[in-house]
Amino acid sequence: MKRHTKGLLAFVAVVAILLVAAWYRRSWNPPPATKGVPAPSPERFPTARPQRRDFTLTVPWTGHVASKREVHVVAPFAGRIVSQAFVTGTQVQRGTLLFILGGPRVARRVAALARRRKAAEGELRLAERVVAARKEALSMKMATREELALAALRVARIESDRTEAEQELAALRDALRIRSPADGVVLRRRVNVGQDIEGGVVLVDVLAPRDLRVVAALFPPADAALAGRKATIRMADGNTVSAVVRKVLPARTPLGATLLWLEGEEVNRRLEAGEPVEGNLTLVARRQVLAVPPGAVVRDASERPFVFLEQGGSYRKQAVETGLSSRGWIEIRKGLAEGDEVVIRGAYELFYRDFRRIYKVAD
Repeated sequence: MKRHTKGLLAFVAVVAILLVAAWYRRSWNPPPATKGVPAPSPERFPTARPQRRDFTLTVPWTGHVASKREVHVVAPFAGRIVSQAFVTGTQVQRGTLLFILGGPRVARRVAALARRRKAAEGELRLAERVVAARKEALSMKMATREELALAALRVARIESDRTEAEQELAALRDALRIRSPADGVVLRRRVNVGQDIEGGVVLVDVLAPRDLRVVAALFPPADAALAGRKATIRMADGNTVSAVVRKVLPARTPLGATLLWLEGEEVNRRLEAGEPVEGNLTLVARRQVLAVPPGAVVRDASERPFVFLEQGGSYRKQAVETGLSSRGWIEIRKGLAEGDEVVIRGAYELFYRDFRRIYKVAD
């Protein structure tokens, strides 16, 4: 019995030694590494194929509607606004009465021209009597022809002064009735009835009603091409109006914004001069390009983008070139094909596994 027990113990010891030796051998001789990042356990990561999506890059802008043909109505001289003959926002024709000027300064100017005309008329009557007397004296050989000529010349000068005074008075009285210089809509009235003004002050603007543009201000990316780009104008009722960038102005706003002219048939048809507007300018529009969800893209320390592709049960890191982002999708410009199976969740876990494998970083 004792001999049987010793044999059993020896057998168990031999088995134990063999098991320990096998364990050490496995520990010191790990299986060769395969390419890619094989999953160390039956764990699998969800994958999907890239989808086709539309991407656009837009820039917001603000501005106002302006007329391409805008005329400033200015005061011809100092005076007082006696009356206004229009309603702001209404359409007028060339020659339509807008304002009447008056007041003490205008009255003094009218009175001065009237006195000048009256004085010239008095001088003219005296000068005409002198001419008549010279003619009579010449017939009696008591005056010379030169004296008659000088008297006649004085009459002509006085007549010219009187005519000039009459014309200035008539022009002044006509200028007191300020009229529209063009057909259009009267907007942006700057004066009120009873207000004293100086000469050259802008009273109101007359704008062509259906020859409009939008003056837009925006902050585009550096070196962005703007001419010819399409713009969307948002209306107060929720609808939109389309326009095109016709001109990029060289001037900037005090804050450094770029100024554009947006034009189009819908601008003329649906907007009104002087109306404040806003919208977006489309800089890039790409249709039906490959895209993946944001969770599929990982970036290294240098911000280079990668995705992981599933191939035969293992995962391979793939460098890609990304583009625009929109509505939960990232554009992939290079590095993927439509049939690729892309890891859409867990990509960063695979990225760090790959990082530790390459650089042998301890867990």
